[in-house]
Amino acid sequence: MSGLLAFLYCTLLLLAQAGGETAPAAKSDAAKPDATAAPAKAPRKPAPAADSPDDAPADETAPAANPGGWTDALFSTYALPLGAMLLLMYFMLLRPEQKKRKEVEQTLSNLKKNDHIVTIGGICGTVVNISPGSTYITIKVDESNNTRLKILRSAVARVGQVEDQDNKIEAKKESA
Repeated sequence: MSGLLAFLYCTLLLLAQAGGETAPAAKSDAAKPDATAAPAKAPRKPAPAADSPDDAPADETAPAANPGGWTDALFSTYALPLGAMLLLMYFMLLRPEQKKRKEVEQTLSNLKKNDHIVTIGGICGTVVNISPGSTYITIKVDESNNTRLKILRSAVARVGQVEDQDNKIEAKKESA
């Protein structure tokens, strides 16, 4: 989550820089100290009645068009790095989580009677009662007393013999 916030912060900084570069003339005029009194503006001459649009006065010019502002800078300069960062973030953060979630859902949907499980709380047991659409499953945790627990299906952390999984971990450590 902090990576996403840092990404958004950097994007906003880049947009602010791009927006600040569009009007340097306005900043330079405002930054000039005014040592003398402001010159008196010449009164504007009324435009003579013109018979055609070609008779416009020569001293009036059209204002310069804005070159595009931050949108042009964003789409021309920052589009490729921005797209690459979003793609990288998808493949490094979102895609692995989706795969893991699908794997867990498939494991929980494939649970059946007599499967050995370990809950997220560390309780080991054997599935005794389970129905396909139910939220709860019943596990047997003690063979001698026939102790049973009713747990949420989502509380299952691992499926399989505990001893088998411990042996696999020890074998990996020995081979390394």
